Amino acid sequence: MRLVFAVVALALSSCATQYGYMNESGQDPNTGRWTQTHYSPYYEFEQRSDDGSVLARMVITLGGERVPKGYKFTGPFSEDLAAAHRDGIVEWVWEVYLINTSKEPITVTPKSVMGSPSSNASFEILPGQWKITPALVDLDSNYGVESPVHFEYEYAGKSYEVVGVAKRMTVEQIKQKYGRH
Repeated sequence: MRLVFAVVALALSSCATQYGYMNESGQDPNTGRWTQTHYSPYYEFEQRSDDGSVLARMVITLGGERVPKGYKFTGPFSEDLAAAHRDGIVEWVWEVYLINTSKEPITVTPKSVMGSPSSNASFEILPGQWKITPALVDLDSNYGVESPVHFEYEYAGKSYEVVGVAKRMTVEQIKQKYGRH
């Protein structure tokens, strides 16, 4: 019987302190060869303002790297994080990087991240610089390669509501884009 869809085997690939990486193995339906994809713990989704001056980049980081110091988890899985990690549950941190790509200072006001209201404090951002919204933190599955995103901000008298799908970046994509893994 011929495989119509790739057979996928997911495995959490991590060191003792590094969670959020994932490997995906499957058979290429065109060649029949087995392939392996190494996913990073980062998802990204980008959107530009109408004039191109603001690059709003939603970054989702899996694992504890971006969890604010002293953050207290509540709710499902929070009682035993070590057990949650063994079961494929990891920290999810949503942040929006507001990047000034213009040659002039700009002011941006974050309104919400993933439906949670932001502080509504305006940021002045110098050319070539960025500001990051406060982290939104939760616990969820390590497995998956897409995540819906929703955030809102104001810039130059206009409200922007950004809705889309963040893609999980592979280790190779991270190396190519940022020069690291």
